[in-house]
Amino acid sequence: MQYAEENHHPLFNLRQMCRAYLACRKAKRNKPSVLAFEVNLEENLTSLVNELLERAYRPATSICFYTVKPKRREIFAADFRDRVVHHLIYKEICRCWERVFIDQSYACRPGKGPHKAVLDLQKMLRKVTANGRRRAYYLKLDIRNFFMTIDRLILYNLLLKKCSNPDLRWLLHTVIFHEPTRDFILQDRYRLRYGLPPHKSLFFASEYCGLPIGNLTSQFFANVYLNELDQFVKHKLNCRFYLRYVDDMVLLGTSIQELEEDERNIADFVSDRLHLNLNAKSRTVGLVSGGVDFVGFIVRPSYILVRRRTLGNLKEKIRRMQRELVEERAECTLYRFDQTKLQKFLATLNSYLGHLQYGRCNNFLIKLWQSNGFLSIYFSFDLFFLSEELHIK
Repeated sequence: MQYAEENHHPLFNLRQMCRAYLACRKAKRNKPSVLAFEVNLEENLTSLVNELLERAYRPATSICFYTVKPKRREIFAADFRDRVVHHLIYKEICRCWERVFIDQSYACRPGKGPHKAVLDLQKMLRKVTANGRRRAYYLKLDIRNFFMTIDRLILYNLLLKKCSNPDLRWLLHTVIFHEPTRDFILQDRYRLRYGLPPHKSLFFASEYCGLPIGNLTSQFFANVYLNELDQFVKHKLNCRFYLRYVDDMVLLGTSIQELEEDERNIADFVSDRLHLNLNAKSRTVGLVSGGVDFVGFIVRPSYILVRRRTLGNLKEKIRRMQRELVEERAECTLYRFDQTKLQKFLATLNSYLGHLQYGRCNNFLIKLWQSNGFLSIYFSFDLFFLSEELHIK
């Protein structure tokens, strides 16, 4: 067996694998799969390197489970060692693809994300309306059943354009054409799979179609796949005001007719070149003054609002927190100080605060804090400085 320390492969070496491992374990140190991998860390990393060098690597068994929020989804969670390989691939190919992607693509990219997308959309709304002096319209589109209909043959050929390394080409082929539906562990205690429409499941996808939701590679490959559309919209349609987050797209213009013409061209392009279809049910068009519903926010030229669903989810989290920590009795009220639960709830609340600070939510947060007095027992929070984080008392 050739040992990792002795090889000088530019990609498949212990140094690169360690970097991929450190990136993969970030914010996941206490996960059972991570702890199991770390028990024999050096041996596991060396084994992965040797498998890649000998082209003997094959993805391990995935865990299949289902979620209902924010919508019903089927998730295939890759084994931790496979996620390390995903980070190795991502680090190697993202550099060349980042130079190709347009600035208005925001998913799974460093320095981007939904909040950057919202702020940039608001800037575009101000430009297209000339700071409110001109009537303008928006067109919001998405791809029907996007991840389940990605053609992996097209995706692989797109990736080959920026990849000349034969070893990396082999690894990309191994990951892209792996069928997680043939080797998985099902975790579905509440039988949620029976409520999932067939077109949202990999089990019913067409041959060589579909990527598992939840993998880093799937998210990045989605950007590569739809980069073809981005280039078409920006350089062929010459659309100045265009944004995309995963498969959600927003186009802005001063004429509905021009936006509808762009929509027809986009529909033809994604059908002919990418074998995708637009989702007619989610298509929306209207005046930008009424607000654009995008990545969890209602964006208007002068201010931003948070979706009611997000606020409702926060209220539900707080109610669940109260049920687990507070017990009302006839003679007194008992407050449990479970450090593990408090740390978990603290992370959840701070995450919501970080999200809500981009919208006009100060009054909502003040009322929420005042109507849930038990929060002040556990957390310190200055209502006059709502951008600050909560802290356990």
